[in-house]
Amino acid sequence: MPSMRGVLAGILVLLAVPGASASASGNDFVPEGAVMLFAPGSAEIGPAARDVLLAFLRPPRPAGFRGHCLRGHADRGPGAQELSQARVRAVAAMMGRQGVDPADVASEAAGDRLPARLAVPGHAEPTNDRVELIPCPGPRLAGVAEAEARALDAAVIPTFVAALAPRLARAMGCEVPEVSHWTLVPPPFACPAEIPRAAVPRLAVQRLA
Repeated sequence: MPSMRGVLAGILVLLAVPGASASASGNDFVPEGAVMLFAPGSAEIGPAARDVLLAFLRPPRPAGFRGHCLRGHADRGPGAQELSQARVRAVAAMMGRQGVDPADVASEAAGDRLPARLAVPGHAEPTNDRVELIPCPGPRLAGVAEAEARALDAAVIPTFVAALAPRLARAMGCEVPEVSHWTLVPPPFACPAEIPRAAVPRLAVQRLA
């Protein structure tokens, strides 16, 4: 998703700590964003962009991701900041007409600072005229940066959990847990009775700012 390229909201650390409780940012939900494209110099939402927005709003989400984060962009040129702001306002207004609570929408205008694709100076790049839609933590928002951090969690955590949990279980002589491909929740370990409960490790996910 373009909004996460070049943005590292935090460093994820997967810890195995005896007796520590596991933490997670969701269950098996993986945030999926969307991109609405605009005509050069325009903030009008065309039919294709409208369909993207409606598809973004349609799927149900868990409580932790019921908000909507918007980031507006524009291709390089004078007035890019104002144009990106106008676009994000237009999208927020259409969301409101679809019944979205304004308190569940966070937005920012990036102007031409974060192009989706670099173009030769003097040449237009249509993919830069866009608004990015990102599922947010909610129902009241922590902001776009937190949304990106949570999306990063969902992209990174499952791989580490799936790789580390079976190794820890085998090393401790415990039953190897089944790990869902998309899980954000580190699994508990079922160990033999001779292993003290306090010595049974639990995986804890932490994000270091």
